[in-house]
Amino acid sequence: MEQIWNDEKLEERFWSRVDIRSHGECWEWQGQTAGNGYGFFRLNGKKRPAHRVSWMLTNRQQIPTGMHILHSCDHPPCVNPSHLRLGTHAENMREKAAKGRASGSPVLSPKDVERIRLLYALGGATQLDLSRQFGVSQSQISLIVNGKAWKNVPMPPSPRQPLIPPPTPGQGPF
Repeated sequence: MEQIWNDEKLEERFWSRVDIRSHGECWEWQGQTAGNGYGFFRLNGKKRPAHRVSWMLTNRQQIPTGMHILHSCDHPPCVNPSHLRLGTHAENMREKAAKGRASGSPVLSPKDVERIRLLYALGGATQLDLSRQFGVSQSQISLIVNGKAWKNVPMPPSPRQPLIPPPTPGQGPF
């Protein structure tokens, strides 16, 4: 990639898409974003992560091969250079785990999963309602209520399924 920091028009185009605030606040990307919240910026016909472009423009250098740009604020649309630093993939994974954002680092407890399944089974809440209530994605709720995630937590009985099976004919209590 060329030295983008020597292109004043490009820098102007990039920073015009940023809500620049005080030094300590997040500077949110106002351009296009991906589904995960990260912004992207078209550079030489290719989409580039906006936080990586911000780091290169500010530090006036390429990102070394294999290195990542890490957010201290954990806010994907943030491109504030004071919130960005160079780091390794391993550092990023350690930070994610320490902050409870890594896959496999449960945000939910088994009791939460039981409650989600019960509320959904009773028809008291939609998947979207539950995702907002428990702070996880709707797709995660879908996996939970359909028994594809948290398989170790038993599914509640269906509201249409009696808790006690009916007696078989001829073997009833009467």
